[in-house]
Amino acid sequence: MIDPVLEIKSRLSIEDLVKDYVQLKRAGRNLKGLCPFHEEKTPSFMVSPDKGIAYCFGCHKGGDIFKFYMEAEHIEFNEALHDLADRVGIQIDYKVTTLSPINQQQKQQLKAVLKKTTEFFQEQLKESATAQQYLKERDVSPEIQAQFALGYAPDSWEKLTTYLKKSGFSIKDLITAGVAIPHENNKQECHDKFRDRIIFPFFNDRSEIIGFTGRALTNDNQPKYLNSPDSPVFHKSSFIYGLYQAKSTIKKASNVLVVEGQIDCLSCVQHGLLNTVAVSGTAFTSKHLDMLRRLTEKITFIFDGDQAGNNAALRIIPEVIAKDVAANFVVLPVDKDPDSLIRENSDQFAFLMNENSDWLDFIYRAFFTSGTIKEDGEAKRFLQMTIPLIKRMPHPIDQESMVKKIAKYLGKSEHLIYRTLEKTRISHEAAALVPERKKQDIILFTLAFLCHFPQFCDHLIDRNIQELLPEMYQDIYRIAYQYYSSPRASSDVSDLLRQFSDGFPQDDFSLLLLQIEEHYGEYTATRLVEEKEIILKRIKRELLKVQMVQVKEQLKIAKENNDKPKEKELLAKSIHLLQIQI
Repeated sequence: MIDPVLEIKSRLSIEDLVKDYVQLKRAGRNLKGLCPFHEEKTPSFMVSPDKGIAYCFGCHKGGDIFKFYMEAEHIEFNEALHDLADRVGIQIDYKVTTLSPINQQQKQQLKAVLKKTTEFFQEQLKESATAQQYLKERDVSPEIQAQFALGYAPDSWEKLTTYLKKSGFSIKDLITAGVAIPHENNKQECHDKFRDRIIFPFFNDRSEIIGFTGRALTNDNQPKYLNSPDSPVFHKSSFIYGLYQAKSTIKKASNVLVVEGQIDCLSCVQHGLLNTVAVSGTAFTSKHLDMLRRLTEKITFIFDGDQAGNNAALRIIPEVIAKDVAANFVVLPVDKDPDSLIRENSDQFAFLMNENSDWLDFIYRAFFTSGTIKEDGEAKRFLQMTIPLIKRMPHPIDQESMVKKIAKYLGKSEHLIYRTLEKTRISHEAAALVPERKKQDIILFTLAFLCHFPQFCDHLIDRNIQELLPEMYQDIYRIAYQYYSSPRASSDVSDLLRQFSDGFPQDDFSLLLLQIEEHYGEYTATRLVEEKEIILKRIKRELLKVQMVQVKEQLKIAKENNDKPKEKELLAKSIHLLQIQI
């Protein structure tokens, strides 16, 4: 069975794809050009036909043909797969992909249903004085209504479904598109899903309607917000409201504003903040964060000023830290949301927007008051909320900055905060995350370096390094050694990658090879040997450090459980690790 990803890669070279976006010039075995992802005067964007990757050494964006195309077109993998498959003339077998088994023709049919439904809702808005009055009270201008295609779902059980059936759509189409619900007693019939609601259509990157949110006009109509269900064309976990309209402004402003609701989003846009988006029908997730990071490195969260809004922002902070995102958090007055504050006091909203609160400032302002923060109980609670988060920060300089800020807030010495930091353990999950990521980075870099310079490949089977590696990488290092010590070895890294296990991060490894080629290209033989020794000492030191921490934790647990045999085993392992270190 043919893998569509591999088939597309075999038919479309990275060079042929990239040259549609970048003017490339030959630079040895590679090609160079101005980066399509950021402004620059000196080319820092490199394409390696041998490795099948493109990478910018300025903004650090790139990857294989799929990652490049997703970045260039700002689309998800499924769309990239379809587009590139069409380009090279292959049919996607849905049975062997993560795509829905529904075919493209059926998807187009669903989009046609949703487009017709949007037109129906827009016409109904023109006829509803109540819906128009609601939007007028919320200061939603006619221009914004048109830009975001707002509509109204009438208070009827069958008005929409009757209209769509007369337009030639089947009941199955309506239900699959999420605009109708089957009757309880007769599954062959259906009724309208959205009734007596302001309708906010969802646009994808191609300006196509893929779903809706309906906001109830009365308290009796529950839930207050009703969203389209997931469908073959809509997945709420990977959708951000307003992103289609805001995308170009986000890139120009190098910042995106994230609010909680559609009305908040429209109010900000109407106020001139065109780079505003909203979460819709779900919590803000890691996937949403990744989608926005493709457009900008800076994200500003403006959630409601109530407890629920503050808690929602608090849940985002660990992900922001883990992904090293430059994030600001705007703290609104209690019981205010962006829409209400803009309408009531736009000057105050502008002032709060300019405060530039990082996550630590947000916790202080949202959950504490300056009058009580220095009291022992409150100070302890503040440390309990912030210290574990600081432990997760990947950069010591950033940690130092946060420690200084905490000391200033609490009126305590930095030394005391550092002592607390050293004593505090983060959860097992968080503790594993940071060293594991750092460990994999070092393992991959060392592997890439030794592979790029095959004269050093003997070190791939260095016994002291091998026994410190995770089991998967022990095998990978051995495979790489066997490959590069063979006379059949070639410069085409794809031959080697095919021998690695499925879980191996091939794209990351390929990018490292390209970075190493660029960075060490001018090194003399003597300097390369010196660099090799530094790299080998580093991987040994870091892997030993990780293992020593793990053994120490395991030893503590064994002592707590009075497990003498385990204690003895771990002590012996600790001594062995110390001997390797020596």
